[in-house]
Amino acid sequence: MHKILAMGKEINRLTGLEVVQLELARRREGWTRKQVQELDRGNWLLELLENIRAAEIHHPFINLSKRRRINNLRLESQVEGSSIWRWNPDITLYQHPEQEAGCIGVQDLVRYCLSIGLPILNANALDYLLEHYWLIPEYWKQFHGIFFIGTVYQSYKKGNWPFVAQKGEFLIRGLCWSNDSYHWEEVRARFDKCLFSDEVVALSEKLSGQEV
Repeated sequence: MHKILAMGKEINRLTGLEVVQLELARRREGWTRKQVQELDRGNWLLELLENIRAAEIHHPFINLSKRRRINNLRLESQVEGSSIWRWNPDITLYQHPEQEAGCIGVQDLVRYCLSIGLPILNANALDYLLEHYWLIPEYWKQFHGIFFIGTVYQSYKKGNWPFVAQKGEFLIRGLCWSNDSYHWEEVRARFDKCLFSDEVVALSEKLSGQEV
């Protein structure tokens, strides 16, 4: 992306793709070229940008279609649903009924959620929250792990502490609050592990009657 100067400040020039996206949005909303030109006059564009920035701060959009590289891990499968998802702090944290009385195997839980079509979030949402930790709801601190099981990984080499996994093992990723270091940190669970009553799954939608 190239940079240009405008009114004495350095700003980023739009890429070709972003120009196309703006044009498609103009056509979708029925804006005329004359109306677009009016944005360059007065404070119309400034007010529009302020509204967009305010929305991004409170309810940012997250791209769920990315396929990120993670050290020592190979992406095995990923459920994307809607490729662009808007963060909502009131999303459902789901627990399988077996967790209330004991635990359920990670592999069994993943298969169950997929079989009934639960809107499970993938690891793109996890990585975004780890980078923007101030968005994470305070009450999540009570859980030992919040997992984003829409992405399944396979370890292609033996992992090191704290992410110990043998080569070829399947696993999921999540986050939890560390009372020792007072920050949010990543956690992982192998398919041969069980999830207990203090561990939950993050969903992309609020589902009545299934939340923790």
